Amino acid sequence: MRWLENIEDVFSRNWQSFDWMTALFIFVAYFLLDIMYVLYTFAVVNKKPAAAANTASLMYTLMAFGIFNYTQNFLYIMPVGLGSWLGTYIVVVRERSKINRA
Repeated sequence: MRWLENIEDVFSRNWQSFDWMTALFIFVAYFLLDIMYVLYTFAVVNKKPAAAANTASLMYTLMAFGIFNYTQNFLYIMPVGLGSWLGTYIVVVRERSKINRA
């Protein structure tokens, strides 16, 4: 059962270095990132190169922040997943309600 002790040790060390403010920032960053994906897609489809390029630049900056943190501590993947899920969900619900109103 040595492998189980190793897993417990890894979780313990990562949990000790887990910071809730960093997790909140990652959550918000990935929430915004998914909203920006929609804006980026609209800019590309509507052939607006400056808007698409600016949005892409900001998106990759936010992505790099998240990647840096969850490579240091895998527990930060949780706020990444939750933030991106919520961002996508809200945008899709909003777009669907626009279509239903039309």
